[in-house]
Amino acid sequence: MSEVQETTMDWVKSSPKRREAMVQPDIRRMTRADLGEMAAWLIGRLTERHAEATPAQIMAWLHGCMTSNEHWFVRSANVCALAQLVRLPLEPQPIAQEIFVFVRPDAEEAPVMLYSAMASWAAHLDASRLDVDIHTDVPRITIAAHFGSVQNRRIASLKLGRLG
Repeated sequence: MSEVQETTMDWVKSSPKRREAMVQPDIRRMTRADLGEMAAWLIGRLTERHAEATPAQIMAWLHGCMTSNEHWFVRSANVCALAQLVRLPLEPQPIAQEIFVFVRPDAEEAPVMLYSAMASWAAHLDASRLDVDIHTDVPRITIAAHFGSVQNRRIASLKLGRLG
């Protein structure tokens, strides 16, 4: 078990009073200076899943997310999170989706607290749901323990090759 998982499991097993006493992250919106500070770490993490993307493409995309009203891009000292608001056809309300929640191995804060802030952001924008556990370092059991439950949704995808 990694250090992040051990810290997270300590949070899950702890009493509510102990949870409040644990280090709470100072969550703030990502700035250009923050992105510069965290660039190497974020690019490394994102290229694990998106090997075809160049560092320049990743940085350009992250810069765009910083200025978009449809994205929630925040950080604390050792955690970085990005979510997006998505409008589905014929649905009256948007949904919010986690894009990623990355936790540095030396994190002392309870990273699940970012999900509370993410849920508040989504609710403020009248989202009907928040899709989580997409690309995260926070175990699903931890998210479920924090919110009471997490509904399982099944999404099937087809990998498509280049046409032609």
